[in-house]
Amino acid sequence: MGASASAVLCRERLHAMGARGVKRRKRSKTVANPAGLTTRELQVLELLTQGLSNADIARKLVRSETTVDHHVLAALDKLAVRSRTEAAATAHRLGLARAG
Repeated sequence: MGASASAVLCRERLHAMGARGVKRRKRSKTVANPAGLTTRELQVLELLTQGLSNADIARKLVRSETTVDHHVLAALDKLAVRSRTEAAATAHRLGLARAG
C-alpha cells in the first residue's frame, strides 16, 4: 500500500523518543543472506561448523556462553534444523561456511 516509508519514519521517531519494543527493520546484510542470519549468527555458525562448543565460541568471540547459546538457537531456528550437525551441513550447502 506504499506505507513502508511512513512506517520507517514512524519507527525512527519512536526510537529517537526512547520507545522500547519497537522492532527495527532488518539490515540489508540480513535480508541478503539466504537464511536471514545476522552477522553475529553467521560468525557463530562458522565456528559451529568447525566443531567448536558454545564455550569455545564464547571465548573466541569474547561473549558470554549464554549469548552464544541464543545465537546458536536463533541460527538453528532460521535454518529450520534441529541439531548442530544439521546446521553445519545446511551452512555448507548454502555456502554460508567455509569448507574444511
